[in-house]
Amino acid sequence: EYYLDGHFDKLLKSKDLMPFGNNYILFELSYMFKPNNLEHAIFDMQLENYRPILAHPERYNYLIDKDLTKFKQIKDSGVFFQLNLFSLVGAYGPQSQKCAEQLIKENMIDFVGTDIHNELQLQYFDQLLQNQHLDYLLNKDILLNKTLLA
Repeated sequence: EYYLDGHFDKLLKSKDLMPFGNNYILFELSYMFKPNNLEHAIFDMQLENYRPILAHPERYNYLIDKDLTKFKQIKDSGVFFQLNLFSLVGAYGPQSQKCAEQLIKENMIDFVGTDIHNELQLQYFDQLLQNQHLDYLLNKDILLNKTLLA
């Protein structure tokens, strides 16, 4: 996962990124404010034939609005979304949880992942086993995670 900043721009220009799967690049943003160069960075990644995936979109409060307008604009520009599963059980607060649920309802989630940093976070998996939104994602068969194994 790459943090979208000046260093990322240098890596992109020097073609020193490590894509995975079908030339995917997983990137994240600041939690505090939308980067001024977001659209430009997405365009540049695509120019280099990378397929950008925005990590944990539900955690960027400045993108959240009632109609998901800002998320739809990003999706329409060709960006995939990777949901952090722990958001579904409230690990990052109620606003992130609600946004995650909305993104799922709108079929905007392409990948799922976790952000495990310590063994205490493993407890969230028990809660996820009973989560209706995860169940929906898995039964709808729209996630692209399995394509990464091919």
